[in-house]
Amino acid sequence: MKRILIIFICLLFFKSSGFSQERERNSWISSFPENINLPFNASEIDKIESAYEDKAYIKKIYSSKALTKEFKDILRNRVKIEQENIKDISSAPLLSSVKFLGNEKLFPKKFIVNNFNPLLYQFNFNSKTKKIYRVDGTNYLIIINPKILK
Repeated sequence: MKRILIIFICLLFFKSSGFSQERERNSWISSFPENINLPFNASEIDKIESAYEDKAYIKKIYSSKALTKEFKDILRNRVKIEQENIKDISSAPLLSSVKFLGNEKLFPKKFIVNNFNPLLYQFNFNSKTKKIYRVDGTNYLIIINPKILK
C-alpha cells in the first residue's frame, strides 16, 4: 500500500512540474505589432529588391509568411533613425564600421534619412540588445531595436 502511495505521489509531482514548464516564455517566438499585417509599400519593396540581387530569394521573401513578417518588422518597427543634438554621441560606433553588403555602386555618397536601406548593411538583427550606430560626419543615430519575444 505504501509503495502504491509513493508511486502515486511521484506521478502527481512529475505531472504538475510538466504544467509549470508550459507556462514559461517561448524565447524563440517573435511577437509582431499590428502594422506587419499591411502589405509591403513601394519603398519597402525597393529596399528589398536593391539589397538582394537573387530573384529566387526575393520571391522566397514575398511567398514566405515568416520572412515577410521579419522583413516588415525590421523595416517598419526595429530600425529607427534619430537626430541627436543634445547628447555627446562620439562614443557610438560609426556606420562605416558595419560591413556594406550591397554593390559598391549603391554605396551612398551622402546620408539621406529617407533613402537609408538597413538591409544593405551587416547589422545583427537578431541581437537581444539595442544597437546604436552613428552616421559618419553627422549627428544621426541608427537604432536597431531587438525583436519582441513572446
